[in-house]
Amino acid sequence: MYKRQQICRLFYHNTLRLSFALVVLILNTDYYAQNQVDHHSDSIAVITTFDRQEIRGILTEEDRYSITIETGNELRTFYKNNVYNIRYITREQIFDTKEFENPNPNYARYCFMPSSFISEKGEFNTISHYFITANSKVGLHENIEFSIGNFLLFNLFSSLTYSKNITNTFLGRRSVTAAASIMGNYLIDINNTSSNLLNGWGGNARITLGNKNRNSTLGFIGYNLNVIGGTFYGGYLGSQVKLSERFTLAGESIGLTIDNVQFIFLNSIILNWIRNSNEDWSLGIIYAGNNIQNNMINLQNNSIIVPYLGYQRKF
Repeated sequence: MYKRQQICRLFYHNTLRLSFALVVLILNTDYYAQNQVDHHSDSIAVITTFDRQEIRGILTEEDRYSITIETGNELRTFYKNNVYNIRYITREQIFDTKEFENPNPNYARYCFMPSSFISEKGEFNTISHYFITANSKVGLHENIEFSIGNFLLFNLFSSLTYSKNITNTFLGRRSVTAAASIMGNYLIDINNTSSNLLNGWGGNARITLGNKNRNSTLGFIGYNLNVIGGTFYGGYLGSQVKLSERFTLAGESIGLTIDNVQFIFLNSIILNWIRNSNEDWSLGIIYAGNNIQNNMINLQNNSIIVPYLGYQRKF
């Protein structure tokens, strides 16, 4: 009986020791876990002191009690109980930060030619050049846009566009978007002369690098127009950047070929001013040169520089 009691007492003491050791191990594990701070080494730490001074630097080392950042050419260590607040900015947050409060309202086009971006679903707006054209666009789907407009009232034109974002991680997290449009125009003949010289149809494909605040587009266009007696084709390069909440600078260069020889060359640069949330104005300069000579048109080596005026309104 006595030996049995000794064995039970020994088993009891050993169990207590084992339990105590497990508790210590768990506490130590929790202690070490609390001292490991889960922040990326390339994060930026924003430290606010009790006197409300803000110090920013690249996070180099951190534990439960202190933080070390690299600011300028020196390493500075702060004890956490001596600072008011610590805020962290990660690399992902830096790239996701918006450049401006509102996107450029002109992001879907430059002066005459479009980017790969289209109107948002349900968004409706109208663009006018010199107040003699009107082009109304509406977003039917996140990838589809329809537009209809007129030139000098009786020449109607329309387009249907499909746009698709390809990637957001090209060349340092730059966005790439591609789009294609089918287009056509029709002259309403009020004199019943059955003239179809100004009727035409064609297509436009383009690819855009950038976002709604700054982007560049490489585009290709082909269009069959009766008045020139055939099809013209060519390409364009457009680029724009939002300078501030109210101003955007845009430019484009267009080169079109007819019959493999003759050409039209056009350059434009415009400054877009946002008057309010619904409307904006564009002012700029256009340089156009041409060398067209066929049975219907005879324009050789003519060039002209004209001012540009444009208007856009959202509804």
